[in-house]
Amino acid sequence: MSEAQLTVTSAHPLHGPTLEVQMDGFKLESRANSRLHFAVAAKRTRAVRERVELALRGLEHRRPSLPCTVVIYRVAPSRLDGDNMVSAAKPVVDQIASWLGLPNDRDPRARWLFGQHKIASKTYAVRIAIYAGQERCRCGAPLAGGVFVDPAR
Repeated sequence: MSEAQLTVTSAHPLHGPTLEVQMDGFKLESRANSRLHFAVAAKRTRAVRERVELALRGLEHRRPSLPCTVVIYRVAPSRLDGDNMVSAAKPVVDQIASWLGLPNDRDPRARWLFGQHKIASKTYAVRIAIYAGQERCRCGAPLAGGVFVDPAR
């Protein structure tokens, strides 16, 4: 994995997330059909979790209140199907849940949504958007309600 560039944006006063982090150069790969030796798979999972931990380190003061909605976007030249997207994002979900202080990702105080953005070039990134509140943006507008959402960008 190449070094990721980190971009942290502040919340838009009306419609933006409470916290948004983008990790450029971060390639989420499906684990569902990888057929890797368990030790290799564990090493990859640990590496993904460490990268997310590094991205969120120092942002504790911006940690959103619970309940919250977390949207994980995969930016890549190709799309994954629904099962593979969830599988690829699992280590990211686990690390964010830990950072939020949740016992696990099944805690009902966090809602998890996944999105993909297909781009033409061979550029990869992961964007994490965390919204305080379960169902609505801070301005009261409903968040996208489905497993997959496409970012407007």
